[in-house]
Amino acid sequence: MDKLKDYIQVTNDLPHDICDKLIERTETRGWEKHHWYSVEDEYEGKNPVASYDKELDVQAASDDDAREILPHLDKALKKYYEKFSDHSIFSRLSAIRFNKYQVGTLMRPHIDHIHDIFDGKTKGIPVVSVIGCLNDDFEGADFMLCGEKIDLKKGDILLFPSNFMYPHEVTEATKGTRYSFVAWAF
Repeated sequence: MDKLKDYIQVTNDLPHDICDKLIERTETRGWEKHHWYSVEDEYEGKNPVASYDKELDVQAASDDDAREILPHLDKALKKYYEKFSDHSIFSRLSAIRFNKYQVGTLMRPHIDHIHDIFDGKTKGIPVVSVIGCLNDDFEGADFMLCGEKIDLKKGDILLFPSNFMYPHEVTEATKGTRYSFVAWAF
């Protein structure tokens, strides 16, 4: 494996009925605006969780949500792990978070240099970023990875390295609402 794309995997492991159920559940609970952690802002004395224009909404997955997702996520992670069986690349998974992109919202370009998944007791380094696509009946809100569109369909699970070589973003949603989840293996 000598190309960046060799480390990107998309599987369709999440059943559509579970995707629908998860979307339904999230809409019965409250959403909040996404906030960024910025080392640069922190060093400059700015609020390290400052929000930017057009931010998406986020919500922590409930225990019931996680129980629905984890068997399918585990299947995708095992496939990824088997590609790199000569290395022990991860052993744990962060909490799952839902992302909601309504018309006019996006996620700006970034890398997954995640700090807030660790609480002082849980320690690690995010190694694999996980994105689960819960629907595909929207326009815009394209997942861009290393400058290229990754075509995600309902039920897809995308895995890629959580490092500076994999900048990514979600373009502005133009029609409908995009629902997804995110987690990090470490």
